[in-house]
Amino acid sequence: MELSVAEQQQLNNGLRALDLEMDDTALARLQGYIELVRKWNKAINLVSRQDVERFVSRHLLDSLSIAQLVAAHPTGNKVLDIGTGGGLPGIPLSIVLPQMQFTLADRSDKKIRFLNQAVRRLELANVSPIATDVALLTQQADRYDVVVSRAVAAPKLLWQLAQPLLAPQGRLILQTQVRTNGYPDDAAQPLPIDPLDLDAQVTVEPHAFEVPGLQSLHDVLVLSERKPT
Repeated sequence: MELSVAEQQQLNNGLRALDLEMDDTALARLQGYIELVRKWNKAINLVSRQDVERFVSRHLLDSLSIAQLVAAHPTGNKVLDIGTGGGLPGIPLSIVLPQMQFTLADRSDKKIRFLNQAVRRLELANVSPIATDVALLTQQADRYDVVVSRAVAAPKLLWQLAQPLLAPQGRLILQTQVRTNGYPDDAAQPLPIDPLDLDAQVTVEPHAFEVPGLQSLHDVLVLSERKPT
């Protein structure tokens, strides 16, 4: 199912709002990914059925809202997407950040088969999907400069899973709750985080990003090990 003219305009406007510039190849890959999700969603539950028609804003642009945070790592370029499902946020991020290497992890063999197909069709040389439980990744030698996850589990649990997988100076970027239904004027301020919810040795950096095309904010946490003082 090809994107309508209105959807293409929505995508272009959203990318500009997020200050993301890309060439025609990258834009075609984003559009191709949306079309693949819609095609495969009939057989595999990649996103909820009511979200298929609003995929551009609710999922793709929402995933891309953290692109600047992911790209901000000072030295590393290895990214792990925990619980990627249908490739969110990993696939959109890999398209706009081709200089970074993405590993997409999920326990669902069906979803990983979809992702392997998407990687081939979209010619994403910087993406490696793997079917695994994240806890098993700690048995491998690979360590990641950035770990991302989109509304998979509570921050404390995700930190416990991700911390052993982080390289030195590594960061965990979590897209947590979405605030909708007409947020107040000061809602661009991140929600306060209870420091007692996480280990005292964890630095918590809260953000709140507007999602182009939606009347919502997505709260984002950047977690890292606290440097000794």
